[in-house]
Amino acid sequence: MRCHRLSLQNPKRNQKVSLSDTYPLINNFYDYIRRASQWAPSRGPMGASLPRDVCNIDESPLSYISNKRFATVILTIFGSDNTRVGPVLISKGKEQASSIEKLQYANGVKVYFTPKAVNNRITMDKYMEYWMPKVNDKNPKLFISDSSNTHFDHQSIRLLRKKQIVVAIIPKGCTMYIQALDVYVFSIFKKHYYDCSEEYIEKACGRLNVKLTASKSRVLCTRLTLIAWKRTLSSIDFSKSFREIGYTWADHVTPIKLHTLPGYMYDPSDCNLTCSIEENEIDFSISSKIAKKQLKLTDFR
Repeated sequence: MRCHRLSLQNPKRNQKVSLSDTYPLINNFYDYIRRASQWAPSRGPMGASLPRDVCNIDESPLSYISNKRFATVILTIFGSDNTRVGPVLISKGKEQASSIEKLQYANGVKVYFTPKAVNNRITMDKYMEYWMPKVNDKNPKLFISDSSNTHFDHQSIRLLRKKQIVVAIIPKGCTMYIQALDVYVFSIFKKHYYDCSEEYIEKACGRLNVKLTASKSRVLCTRLTLIAWKRTLSSIDFSKSFREIGYTWADHVTPIKLHTLPGYMYDPSDCNLTCSIEENEIDFSISSKIAKKQLKLTDFR
């Protein structure tokens, strides 16, 4: 990989919270997702949600071949059925790619453009518009994200909640321990991506300097990303990973022990199920709307 100068561009994860502060933060996170499971009619051991309704989203930088340009890849993973939402790439530039270029993108890979090829609130709103139709089956969803201010703000979280999508924010400084994408996925995905890049370069007669236009680089990136994503889906047991990290559960007694944080244990039997005032207000509003909707004659036809 070095001979072809492919930059790994791994995100930097610096410890910002002391371990003494990390434990209660993680406990609060697990308490919250357990409370959220009670905000709609129960459908199984996890309450309102099934493993396929629980997802984790995050982004990471991804390099192109042969130059310093890079993209950002957004991945979304679920406790099961990970074929619904494919990778999303954010490339540098204005959103004016030609129709010819778009036709060459890998099927199943969405491409957005921003000035610096990084995520922002506008792009995140576009992503949610792309995401919702792909997963909408009228059942509640648990959407797990880190605390980046480019993902959600207070207003967007409330709006999603009214659509039966609960956003659970991983506390700052805790992603390295309880973000499934960081723990299980990104390193494997990037290994597959760079393996695919190497394979492409070898097929291109092993040239050390593969020169591509910006347009061709984007097209190639979508194709390498799709192949890497398919290999990643075959490499990871997502159902097992979500149980291990505590996003899903089969009962309310089995403790969560994180291999990323030796010595830590979450006991669900001690879970704090008391909702905050804000949680109660939102839940009451949604419950009222559901109750009113159930009274409509059209709902019984």
